[in-house]
Amino acid sequence: MASSLLFDAVIFDLDGTLVATDRYWIPAARSAARRAFAEFDVQLKIPENREWLAIVGLPLEHGLGQLFPSLAIEQIKSLAAYCVEAEEELLSAGGAALLPGAREALDELKAAGISIGIASNCGSSYLNHVVSSLQLDRWASEVRCLDSPGIRDKSDMIEDLLLTFDTRRAVMVGDRYGDEESARSNAIPHVHVRTGYAHHTEGETADFAIEDLFDLTNRLRLRATRLEGVLDELSVEGRRAILGVTGRRASGKSLLARDLAQLVIERGGQAEVIELASFKREVPIEREDSLSSDYDLDRLKEEVLRPSDASASGSLLILEGAFLLDPRIATQLTRLLYVDATVDLSMTRFRGRDARLSGTTILEVAREALAAEERFEARFAPARADLILDGGVFFGLGAAPGLDETQKA
Repeated sequence: MASSLLFDAVIFDLDGTLVATDRYWIPAARSAARRAFAEFDVQLKIPENREWLAIVGLPLEHGLGQLFPSLAIEQIKSLAAYCVEAEEELLSAGGAALLPGAREALDELKAAGISIGIASNCGSSYLNHVVSSLQLDRWASEVRCLDSPGIRDKSDMIEDLLLTFDTRRAVMVGDRYGDEESARSNAIPHVHVRTGYAHHTEGETADFAIEDLFDLTNRLRLRATRLEGVLDELSVEGRRAILGVTGRRASGKSLLARDLAQLVIERGGQAEVIELASFKREVPIEREDSLSSDYDLDRLKEEVLRPSDASASGSLLILEGAFLLDPRIATQLTRLLYVDATVDLSMTRFRGRDARLSGTTILEVAREALAAEERFEARFAPARADLILDGGVFFGLGAAPGLDETQKA
Protein backbone atom coordinates (compact mmCIF):
# COMPACT_ATOMS: atom_id res chain seq x y z
CA MET A 1 0.00 0.00 0.00
CA ALA A 2 1.46 3.34 -1.03
CA SER A 3 2.06 5.85 1.74
CA SER A 4 2.88 8.86 -0.43
CA LEU A 5 0.72 11.94 -0.61
CA LEU A 6 1.67 13.17 -4.06
CA PHE A 7 0.63 16.78 -3.47
CA ASP A 8 2.46 19.90 -2.41
CA ALA A 9 -0.59 21.76 -1.13
CA VAL A 10 -4.16 21.20 0.01
CA ILE A 11 -6.59 24.14 0.03
CA PHE A 12 -9.65 23.93 2.26
CA ASP A 13 -12.95 25.72 2.30
CA LEU A 14 -13.84 26.82 5.83
CA ASP A 15 -17.55 26.62 6.73
CA GLY A 16 -19.01 23.16 6.41
CA THR A 17 -15.63 21.70 5.46
CA LEU A 18 -13.34 22.35 8.42
CA VAL A 19 -15.73 24.10 10.81
CA ALA A 20 -19.09 23.02 12.28
CA THR A 21 -20.69 26.31 11.33
CA ASP A 22 -24.20 25.25 12.35
CA ARG A 23 -23.19 25.45 16.03
CA TYR A 24 -23.12 29.23 15.93
CA TRP A 25 -24.49 30.31 12.54
CA ILE A 26 -28.15 29.45 13.11
CA PRO A 27 -28.53 31.20 16.50
CA ALA A 28 -26.48 34.16 15.23
CA ALA A 29 -28.49 34.47 12.02
CA ARG A 30 -31.85 34.23 13.80
CA SER A 31 -30.81 36.86 16.33
CA ALA A 32 -29.49 39.16 13.59
CA ALA A 33 -32.66 38.74 11.52
CA ARG A 34 -34.91 39.67 14.43
CA ARG A 35 -32.79 42.74 15.11
CA ALA A 36 -32.78 43.80 11.45
CA PHE A 37 -36.52 43.26 10.88
CA ALA A 38 -37.33 45.36 13.92
CA GLU A 39 -35.03 48.10 12.68
CA PHE A 40 -36.44 47.95 9.13
CA ASP A 41 -40.01 47.71 10.47
CA VAL A 42 -40.78 44.75 8.20
CA GLN A 43 -42.75 41.61 8.88
CA LEU A 44 -40.81 38.70 7.40
CA LYS A 45 -40.79 35.05 8.36
CA ILE A 46 -37.65 33.85 10.14
CA PRO A 47 -36.20 31.06 7.94
CA GLU A 48 -36.08 27.49 9.19
CA ASN A 49 -32.75 25.94 10.17
CA ARG A 50 -32.36 24.10 6.87
CA GLU A 51 -32.84 27.36 4.97
CA TRP A 52 -30.13 29.11 6.99
CA LEU A 53 -27.77 26.19 6.41
CA ALA A 54 -28.45 26.16 2.67
CA ILE A 55 -26.62 29.48 2.24
CA VAL A 56 -23.52 28.47 4.23
CA GLY A 57 -20.50 28.64 1.93
CA LEU A 58 -22.00 31.35 -0.30
CA PRO A 59 -20.89 34.98 -0.06
CA LEU A 60 -23.02 36.18 2.86
CA GLU A 61 -24.80 39.06 1.13
CA HIS A 62 -25.55 36.84 -1.86
CA GLY A 63 -27.02 34.12 0.35
CA LEU A 64 -29.10 36.58 2.37
CA GLY A 65 -30.38 38.09 -0.85
CA GLN A 66 -31.67 34.64 -1.82
CA LEU A 67 -33.46 34.25 1.51
CA PHE A 68 -34.93 37.75 1.54
CA PRO A 69 -35.48 38.95 -2.04
CA SER A 70 -37.85 41.71 -0.89
CA LEU A 71 -35.15 43.52 1.11
CA ALA A 72 -33.24 46.40 -0.44
CA ILE A 73 -29.51 46.11 -1.08
CA GLU A 74 -28.66 48.41 1.84
CA GLN A 75 -30.92 46.38 4.13
CA ILE A 76 -29.14 43.18 3.06
CA LYS A 77 -25.80 44.82 3.85
CA SER A 78 -27.01 45.82 7.31
CA LEU A 79 -28.39 42.33 7.97
CA ALA A 80 -25.08 40.79 6.90
CA ALA A 81 -23.20 43.07 9.29
CA TYR A 82 -25.52 42.06 12.15
CA CYS A 83 -25.00 38.38 11.31
CA VAL A 84 -21.21 38.76 11.44
CA GLU A 85 -21.42 40.68 14.70
CA ALA A 86 -23.60 38.00 16.31
CA GLU A 87 -21.36 35.21 14.97
CA GLU A 88 -18.25 36.84 16.36
CA GLU A 89 -19.83 37.16 19.79
CA LEU A 90 -20.60 33.44 19.83
CA LEU A 91 -17.14 32.58 18.50
CA SER A 92 -15.51 34.68 21.22
CA ALA A 93 -17.56 32.74 23.76
CA GLY A 94 -16.12 29.45 22.51
CA GLY A 95 -18.85 28.43 20.10
CA ALA A 96 -16.57 27.15 17.34
CA ALA A 97 -15.67 23.52 16.72
CA LEU A 98 -13.89 21.53 14.04
CA LEU A 99 -15.87 19.00 12.04
CA PRO A 100 -15.18 15.26 12.51
CA GLY A 101 -11.86 14.23 11.00
CA ALA A 102 -10.61 17.77 10.45
CA ARG A 103 -7.98 17.75 13.17
CA GLU A 104 -6.69 14.33 12.14
CA ALA A 105 -6.48 15.28 8.46
CA LEU A 106 -4.75 18.58 9.20
CA ASP A 107 -2.26 16.88 11.52
CA GLU A 108 -1.36 14.27 8.93
CA LEU A 109 -1.03 16.75 6.08
CA LYS A 110 1.21 19.01 8.13
CA ALA A 111 3.35 16.08 9.29
CA ALA A 112 3.81 15.12 5.63
CA GLY A 113 5.17 18.59 4.86
CA ILE A 114 2.18 19.60 2.72
CA SER A 115 1.30 23.29 2.61
CA ILE A 116 -2.21 24.01 3.89
CA GLY A 117 -4.33 26.96 2.82
CA ILE A 118 -7.86 28.18 3.54
CA ALA A 119 -10.13 29.94 1.02
CA SER A 120 -13.47 31.21 2.33
CA ASN A 121 -16.28 33.38 0.98
CA CYS A 122 -16.31 35.50 4.12
CA GLY A 123 -14.92 38.77 5.39
CA SER A 124 -11.62 39.20 7.19
CA SER A 125 -13.16 39.91 10.60
CA TYR A 126 -15.12 36.65 10.62
CA LEU A 127 -12.18 34.69 9.22
CA ASN A 128 -9.82 36.05 11.85
CA HIS A 129 -12.26 35.15 14.63
CA VAL A 130 -12.63 31.56 13.40
CA VAL A 131 -8.89 31.11 12.86
CA SER A 132 -8.15 32.52 16.30
CA SER A 133 -10.90 30.54 18.07
CA LEU A 134 -9.78 27.22 16.61
CA GLN A 135 -6.08 28.04 16.30
CA LEU A 136 -6.21 27.07 12.65
CA ASP A 137 -2.92 28.86 12.04
CA ARG A 138 -1.24 25.86 13.69
CA TRP A 139 -1.89 24.09 10.38
CA ALA A 140 -2.80 26.67 7.74
CA SER A 141 0.10 28.91 6.75
CA GLU A 142 -2.03 31.01 4.36
CA VAL A 143 -5.69 32.09 4.49
CA ARG A 144 -7.72 34.06 1.95
CA CYS A 145 -11.17 35.65 2.01
CA LEU A 146 -13.21 38.20 0.06
CA ASP A 147 -11.41 41.04 1.85
CA SER A 148 -7.94 39.81 0.87
CA PRO A 149 -6.05 42.23 -1.44
CA GLY A 150 -6.80 41.73 -5.12
CA ILE A 151 -9.47 39.09 -4.45
CA ARG A 152 -12.86 39.12 -6.19
CA ASP A 153 -14.01 35.55 -5.60
CA LYS A 154 -12.86 32.11 -4.49
CA SER A 155 -11.22 31.42 -7.86
CA ASP A 156 -8.92 34.36 -7.17
CA MET A 157 -8.20 33.01 -3.69
CA ILE A 158 -7.11 29.64 -5.07
CA GLU A 159 -5.00 31.28 -7.76
CA ASP A 160 -3.27 33.46 -5.16
CA LEU A 161 -2.64 30.49 -2.87
CA LEU A 162 -1.15 28.45 -5.72
CA LEU A 163 1.18 31.34 -6.53
CA THR A 164 2.12 31.75 -2.86
CA PHE A 165 2.81 28.04 -2.45
CA ASP A 166 4.59 28.03 -5.83
CA THR A 167 2.94 24.84 -7.02
CA ARG A 168 0.17 23.45 -9.18
CA ARG A 169 0.45 20.08 -7.50
CA ALA A 170 -2.53 20.87 -5.31
CA VAL A 171 -6.10 19.87 -4.53
CA MET A 172 -9.14 21.83 -3.33
CA VAL A 173 -11.39 20.42 -0.58
CA GLY A 174 -14.86 21.89 -0.13
CA ASP A 175 -18.55 21.19 0.40
CA ARG A 176 -20.27 23.43 -2.17
CA TYR A 177 -20.45 23.48 -5.96
CA GLY A 178 -18.78 26.89 -5.90
CA ASP A 179 -15.69 25.22 -4.44
CA GLU A 180 -15.64 22.82 -7.37
CA GLU A 181 -16.11 25.63 -9.90
CA SER A 182 -13.23 27.56 -8.33
CA ALA A 183 -10.99 24.51 -8.44
CA ARG A 184 -11.90 23.84 -12.08
CA SER A 185 -11.20 27.45 -13.03
CA ASN A 186 -7.66 26.92 -11.72
CA ALA A 187 -7.26 23.46 -13.31
CA ILE A 188 -6.78 21.59 -10.02
CA PRO A 189 -8.83 18.63 -8.73
CA HIS A 190 -11.69 19.04 -6.29
CA VAL A 191 -12.64 16.83 -3.36
CA HIS A 192 -16.27 17.16 -2.25
CA VAL A 193 -16.82 16.58 1.47
CA ARG A 194 -20.38 15.70 2.49
CA THR A 195 -20.13 17.09 6.02
CA GLY A 196 -21.32 20.44 4.68
CA TYR A 197 -24.75 21.89 4.10
CA ALA A 198 -25.07 21.63 0.34
CA HIS A 199 -27.89 20.03 -1.60
CA HIS A 200 -27.34 16.29 -2.03
CA THR A 201 -26.76 16.72 -5.78
CA GLU A 202 -23.71 18.92 -5.22
CA GLY A 203 -20.49 16.98 -5.55
CA GLU A 204 -21.75 14.63 -8.26
CA THR A 205 -19.15 15.96 -10.72
CA ALA A 206 -16.28 16.28 -8.25
CA ASP A 207 -13.10 14.25 -8.77
CA PHE A 208 -14.25 12.28 -5.77
CA ALA A 209 -16.48 12.69 -2.73
CA ILE A 210 -15.88 11.69 0.89
CA GLU A 211 -18.29 11.41 3.81
CA ASP A 212 -15.97 13.28 6.17
CA LEU A 213 -12.35 14.35 6.49
CA PHE A 214 -11.35 11.10 8.21
CA ASP A 215 -11.14 9.63 4.70
CA LEU A 216 -9.28 12.48 3.01
CA THR A 217 -5.66 11.35 3.20
CA ASN A 218 -6.53 7.74 2.39
CA ARG A 219 -8.30 8.85 -0.77
CA LEU A 220 -5.47 11.18 -1.76
CA ARG A 221 -3.11 8.21 -1.48
CA LEU A 222 -5.04 6.45 -4.24
CA ARG A 223 -3.01 8.42 -6.76
CA ALA A 224 0.23 6.94 -5.45
CA THR A 225 -1.28 3.46 -5.18
CA ARG A 226 -2.46 3.46 -8.76
CA LEU A 227 0.74 4.97 -10.12
CA GLU A 228 2.69 2.26 -8.36
CA GLY A 229 0.55 -0.14 -10.38
CA VAL A 230 1.64 1.67 -13.54
CA LEU A 231 5.30 1.22 -12.61
CA ASP A 232 4.70 -2.47 -12.01
CA GLU A 233 2.91 -2.78 -15.34
CA LEU A 234 5.76 -1.11 -17.22
CA SER A 235 8.49 -3.09 -15.42
CA VAL A 236 11.05 -0.30 -15.58
CA GLU A 237 12.37 -0.40 -12.03
CA GLY A 238 15.52 -2.14 -10.91
CA ARG A 239 17.28 -2.05 -14.26
CA ARG A 240 18.71 0.43 -16.72
CA ALA A 241 15.69 1.94 -18.41
CA ILE A 242 14.40 5.00 -20.18
CA LEU A 243 10.70 5.68 -19.73
CA GLY A 244 9.07 8.15 -22.08
CA VAL A 245 5.99 10.03 -20.85
CA THR A 246 4.18 11.81 -23.65
CA GLY A 247 0.81 13.23 -24.64
CA ARG A 248 -0.76 16.45 -25.80
CA ARG A 249 -0.17 19.71 -24.03
CA ALA A 250 -2.01 20.07 -20.71
CA SER A 251 -2.66 16.33 -20.61
CA GLY A 252 -0.94 16.02 -17.23
CA LYS A 253 2.25 14.35 -18.45
CA SER A 254 4.66 16.67 -16.60
CA LEU A 255 3.03 16.07 -13.24
CA LEU A 256 2.78 12.37 -13.94
CA ALA A 257 6.49 12.10 -14.76
CA ARG A 258 7.40 13.89 -11.55
CA ASP A 259 5.16 11.65 -9.45
CA LEU A 260 6.50 8.47 -11.03
CA ALA A 261 10.06 9.55 -10.28
CA GLN A 262 9.17 10.32 -6.67
CA LEU A 263 7.59 6.90 -6.22
CA VAL A 264 10.64 5.13 -7.67
CA ILE A 265 12.90 6.97 -5.25
CA GLU A 266 10.62 6.23 -2.30
CA ARG A 267 10.72 2.55 -3.25
CA GLY A 268 14.50 2.61 -2.99
CA GLY A 269 15.41 3.17 -6.63
CA GLN A 270 17.01 5.96 -8.60
CA ALA A 271 15.07 8.15 -11.01
CA GLU A 272 15.51 11.43 -12.85
CA VAL A 273 13.09 13.45 -14.99
CA ILE A 274 14.39 15.22 -18.08
CA GLU A 275 12.12 17.47 -20.15
CA LEU A 276 12.25 17.37 -23.92
CA ALA A 277 11.59 21.12 -23.77
CA SER A 278 15.11 21.64 -22.40
CA PHE A 279 16.39 20.62 -25.84
CA LYS A 280 14.27 23.13 -27.73
CA ARG A 281 16.26 25.42 -30.00
CA GLU A 282 16.19 29.12 -29.20
CA VAL A 283 15.84 29.78 -32.91
CA PRO A 284 14.26 27.04 -35.08
CA ILE A 285 16.30 25.94 -38.07
CA GLU A 286 15.09 25.00 -41.51
CA ARG A 287 14.36 21.26 -41.46
CA GLU A 288 11.82 19.03 -43.13
CA ASP A 289 9.76 18.49 -39.97
CA SER A 290 8.88 20.51 -36.88
CA LEU A 291 10.52 18.08 -34.43
CA SER A 292 14.02 18.40 -35.88
CA SER A 293 13.44 22.08 -36.67
CA ASP A 294 12.45 22.99 -33.12
CA TYR A 295 14.48 20.48 -31.10
CA ASP A 296 18.16 19.57 -31.06
CA LEU A 297 17.81 15.82 -31.52
CA ASP A 298 21.53 15.30 -31.90
CA ARG A 299 22.17 16.87 -28.50
CA LEU A 300 19.28 14.86 -27.00
CA LYS A 301 20.84 11.61 -28.23
CA GLU A 302 24.34 12.61 -27.21
CA GLU A 303 23.49 13.86 -23.70
CA VAL A 304 20.55 11.68 -22.73
CA LEU A 305 19.66 8.70 -24.87
CA ARG A 306 23.11 7.26 -25.56
CA PRO A 307 24.70 7.88 -22.12
CA SER A 308 21.79 6.07 -20.51
CA ASP A 309 23.19 2.79 -21.86
CA ALA A 310 26.12 3.16 -19.50
CA SER A 311 24.13 4.52 -16.54
CA ALA A 312 24.22 2.94 -13.12
CA SER A 313 22.34 -0.32 -12.74
CA GLY A 314 18.75 0.19 -11.63
CA SER A 315 18.61 3.86 -12.57
CA LEU A 316 15.42 5.04 -14.30
CA LEU A 317 15.49 8.00 -16.65
CA ILE A 318 12.10 9.55 -17.38
CA LEU A 319 11.97 11.65 -20.54
CA GLU A 320 8.86 13.84 -20.59
CA GLY A 321 7.49 15.81 -23.50
CA ALA A 322 5.48 15.93 -26.69
CA PHE A 323 6.50 14.17 -29.92
CA LEU A 324 8.07 11.16 -28.19
CA LEU A 325 6.02 8.91 -30.48
CA ASP A 326 8.36 9.85 -33.33
CA PRO A 327 10.50 6.76 -34.12
CA ARG A 328 13.70 8.82 -33.83
CA ILE A 329 12.97 9.05 -30.11
CA ALA A 330 10.57 6.17 -29.46
CA THR A 331 13.03 3.52 -30.67
CA GLN A 332 15.54 4.71 -28.04
CA LEU A 333 13.10 4.26 -25.14
CA THR A 334 12.66 1.17 -22.98
CA ARG A 335 8.97 1.91 -22.47
CA LEU A 336 6.64 4.66 -23.69
CA LEU A 337 3.64 5.91 -21.74
CA TYR A 338 0.98 8.04 -23.46
CA VAL A 339 -1.42 10.29 -21.51
CA ASP A 340 -4.65 10.62 -23.47
CA ALA A 341 -6.58 13.89 -23.16
CA THR A 342 -9.14 15.39 -25.52
CA VAL A 343 -8.60 18.80 -27.08
CA ASP A 344 -11.55 20.14 -25.08
CA LEU A 345 -10.03 18.92 -21.82
CA SER A 346 -6.64 20.38 -22.70
CA MET A 347 -8.20 23.75 -23.53
CA THR A 348 -10.12 23.73 -20.23
CA ARG A 349 -6.84 23.21 -18.39
CA PHE A 350 -5.14 25.91 -20.43
CA ARG A 351 -7.86 28.34 -19.39
CA GLY A 352 -7.41 27.50 -15.73
CA ARG A 353 -3.65 27.15 -15.74
CA ASP A 354 -2.25 29.62 -18.27
CA ALA A 355 -4.95 32.07 -19.32
CA ARG A 356 -5.65 33.20 -15.75
CA LEU A 357 -2.07 34.45 -15.48
CA SER A 358 -1.13 35.32 -19.07
CA GLY A 359 -4.43 36.44 -20.58
CA THR A 360 -6.74 34.83 -23.11
CA THR A 361 -4.46 35.49 -26.08
CA ILE A 362 -2.44 32.46 -25.01
CA LEU A 363 -5.45 30.29 -25.82
CA GLU A 364 -4.98 30.89 -29.53
CA VAL A 365 -1.37 29.77 -29.22
CA ALA A 366 -2.60 26.70 -27.36
CA ARG A 367 -5.13 25.88 -30.10
CA GLU A 368 -2.44 26.08 -32.77
CA ALA A 369 -0.10 23.86 -30.73
CA LEU A 370 -2.81 21.27 -30.14
CA ALA A 371 -3.68 21.28 -33.84
CA ALA A 372 -0.02 20.59 -34.66
CA GLU A 373 0.01 17.74 -32.15
CA GLU A 374 -3.13 16.28 -33.71
CA ARG A 375 -1.43 16.28 -37.10
CA PHE A 376 1.61 14.64 -35.55
CA GLU A 377 -0.51 11.89 -33.98
CA ALA A 378 -2.17 11.25 -37.33
CA ARG A 379 1.29 10.13 -38.49
CA PHE A 380 2.47 8.47 -35.30
CA ALA A 381 -0.53 6.94 -33.54
CA PRO A 382 -0.65 6.80 -29.71
CA ALA A 383 -1.32 3.07 -30.07
CA ARG A 384 2.45 2.74 -30.57
CA ALA A 385 2.89 3.39 -26.85
CA ASP A 386 3.33 0.54 -24.39
CA LEU A 387 0.68 1.95 -22.07
CA ILE A 388 -2.10 4.51 -22.52
CA LEU A 389 -3.59 6.33 -19.53
CA ASP A 390 -6.85 8.20 -19.57
CA GLY A 391 -5.99 11.84 -18.85
CA GLY A 392 -9.64 12.76 -18.46
CA VAL A 393 -9.38 12.45 -14.69
CA PHE A 394 -6.65 13.32 -12.25
CA PHE A 395 -5.10 9.87 -12.34
CA GLY A 396 -7.05 7.78 -9.93
CA LEU A 397 -8.26 10.20 -7.25
CA GLY A 398 -11.65 8.50 -7.10
CA ALA A 399 -13.87 5.79 -8.45
CA ALA A 400 -14.32 7.55 -11.80
CA PRO A 401 -12.54 5.96 -14.80
CA GLY A 402 -8.84 6.59 -14.50
CA LEU A 403 -5.82 4.42 -14.03
CA ASP A 404 -8.10 1.41 -13.67
CA GLU A 405 -8.64 1.82 -17.39
CA THR A 406 -5.05 1.57 -18.48
CA GLN A 407 -4.72 -0.35 -21.68
CA LYS A 408 -1.85 -2.09 -23.30
CA ALA A 409 -1.16 -1.03 -26.85
